[in-house]
Amino acid sequence: DSEWNEFKTIYSKSYANRDTEIQRRVIWEENRDMIQKHNLEADAGKKSFRLKMNQFGDMREQEISRKLHGPNGKMYNKKSNVSKIFSATNDKAKLPKSIDWREKGYVTSVKSQNACGSDYAFAAIAALEGQHFRATGKLEILSEQNINDCSINYGCNGGSVDKAFEYIITNKGVDTNASYPYEGLDGDCRFNPNTIGAKMSGYVDVQQGSEEDLQQVLATIGPVAVMIDDEHNEFFFYSSGIYSVPNCSTTELSHFVTAVGYDTNGPGQDYYIIKNSWGIFISFFFF
Repeated sequence: DSEWNEFKTIYSKSYANRDTEIQRRVIWEENRDMIQKHNLEADAGKKSFRLKMNQFGDMREQEISRKLHGPNGKMYNKKSNVSKIFSATNDKAKLPKSIDWREKGYVTSVKSQNACGSDYAFAAIAALEGQHFRATGKLEILSEQNINDCSINYGCNGGSVDKAFEYIITNKGVDTNASYPYEGLDGDCRFNPNTIGAKMSGYVDVQQGSEEDLQQVLATIGPVAVMIDDEHNEFFFYSSGIYSVPNCSTTELSHFVTAVGYDTNGPGQDYYIIKNSWGIFISFFFF
């Protein structure tokens, strides 16, 4: 009882009636048991990452997915026909064993999309923030809400990084977060050309499925917007360690995030460093 009440207090949970609260508590207890079992296996060395209770604790996997991706989120797991495809030029053997763009000033702090399927906006903005820093030496916090409200996407119901980039190019810029702060809701477009934080002239897609190309882009250019399969309870409750699940798909992709580095130096598995839009960085194993 005390844990349940603490959960409700921390995450400001309230329910319409007693029956609804009972139903939600049953789900919370199932998730709590799953988390505890997983962490016991992690303590025994059988899992490479740990889980923690969070704001999703009283929700089932399908509910969380719908809330975070929107009904149109999976429409965009294919590349655009408009953009160019990155062509690898460097010998992979010459790439650094590790890179972390956070240490080089390319990455803003972790943000949260809240209960809005705007992951595409966060991934696009994070990539652009890195390239803007590369070009100017200034780390500007840019507006995801501008993308959510104004690009040819579906707002909180899902969208595409490519269409977000195309909007910024056509619009000749995107506003700063200070001038157009994030609300986590769909709103009318309020873009202000006087408060532009960054511009872009084009973008290049990494060949889908080519981790060699992805590694080269990460090593030589900066943070990259990518899609992953996140539709696993373990992912929704990730806390620390190198995330790895055996049934993670490389083709059925559901969630936009930003790769901000990788490491092939340390003990155990090689991994990517992922900036998520749920208020957390994730170490994500190489396939």
